[in-house]
Amino acid sequence: MKKQLEFIVTICMFVAAVGLGLFVGPQFGKSLSGSEKLKAEEDFRQAEGKYLSYEAFYPVASYVEEYYKGDASRVKTTRYIVYDKERQAFLCILIPERNAGDFKDLMWNLHLMAELRASKDMSPAVAEGTLEPMDDDDIQNVLAAVQESEIFGIYKDFGDGSSEAYYEAYYGDEYGKEMEKMCQAVAEGWKQSEWYYIEDGNIHGFSNLWIRISMIAAGLSLLIFVFRLIRHFSLGKAREKSEDSASGNVFARFLNAQKNWIETWCEHTINRAHKTAYITAAASVVIMIAIGFFSGTAVKGIIAFYLAVGLLFGEMMALMVCSLQKKLSNPRKILKKLGKHIKKELPTVQEQEMFAEDYFNAGKEWWFEERRKDSLICGFVGSSYWAAFTGIGTTTIVDVNLLEKVQTEMESGEIRSGKARVRYVYYIAKFFCKNSGSKKAHDKRFVFETESGRDQLMTLVRKRMDENVELLEE
Repeated sequence: MKKQLEFIVTICMFVAAVGLGLFVGPQFGKSLSGSEKLKAEEDFRQAEGKYLSYEAFYPVASYVEEYYKGDASRVKTTRYIVYDKERQAFLCILIPERNAGDFKDLMWNLHLMAELRASKDMSPAVAEGTLEPMDDDDIQNVLAAVQESEIFGIYKDFGDGSSEAYYEAYYGDEYGKEMEKMCQAVAEGWKQSEWYYIEDGNIHGFSNLWIRISMIAAGLSLLIFVFRLIRHFSLGKAREKSEDSASGNVFARFLNAQKNWIETWCEHTINRAHKTAYITAAASVVIMIAIGFFSGTAVKGIIAFYLAVGLLFGEMMALMVCSLQKKLSNPRKILKKLGKHIKKELPTVQEQEMFAEDYFNAGKEWWFEERRKDSLICGFVGSSYWAAFTGIGTTTIVDVNLLEKVQTEMESGEIRSGKARVRYVYYIAKFFCKNSGSKKAHDKRFVFETESGRDQLMTLVRKRMDENVELLEE
């Protein structure tokens, strides 16, 4: 089951990397190569599909394309109708309202009289995006916006020659003459066979933000896939290498003998971390897709943004969980910590050697173990020493020769975890030593999460315990 899950996750990483790469790859390629300017001799049909940097000199009309949901007074995107004098055609620029300042200012300046216009900044407003054909419904909206625009209204008021002074005041400069030609053509019935628009900051309907996020998510997925592939083969080779046989003194052989349960426990905790990471990543993707779906986003937006964000966040969280657990579940570090704790309990080499010999003399029949999902306590009951080891490398050792009393009890209570209170129950074996000073406080204790785990220990203790040692059981 574990191998199947690992295989499925690896394939999913490959599919995510390739899928997102193919979905936004062409747009990413155009983004990397950069936008190009529309050539003077090039018409809109020839430039269709190109990623352009378009300079708009004559934004003559506009209308709201979309409002923010839940706030009908707040404009999200605006469609500006730009007159292109070289091609004698209209082009639409779809731009977020927050970025439309240059278009708004330039269109306002075009409303002014020529004398006032001369003192204004008439630099073209720039939009970057792919040139796309316009829908029929949008074409009708564009023509209606032009006919209702203030610029066309001024032409209707003064274009009949009723006021030559006003007419000259508005159309006396270069900008005015171009607008006069445009307005005259609109009044006579505008003829344009093909209509196009540019959505600022978008390449074929994908925003630059979507493209970047999707490619980062695809790149991270590809790295994870490659890493998992390398790890799969490297682990296979590593398992073929046999461990060196135990050598050195008896204490070194004791430490070597603990590798098996330590490695098994580390593998268990890492596997649990992997499952948690996989669930986190999957949940992140599902939640983000649901947000995109219920917000009414188009399918391409759900895939390129919401799915990519969910995948990216999920992968990063999964990597953090796995890397942290891998650091904590390092067999070498745990074994080294175990050795240090034993040496702290038994400072002399002679005591360490006696402890190791007692372990080997006891054998597996004197071994006890309680394995939970997130904790482990194990150890042995020897003739001279009783020891308990945990999954994180801590050690508690009882010298039987100094033992005076053994007592069992249950400890329960509540601890605060955030705002909630969590109840705990521990089953404890306490050990009191001779001449330890206080008769109430215990000297050592083994702590279990289940009563059966402690009972396994106590069964062995009763067999080993000297008749002079007092036993108090709850």
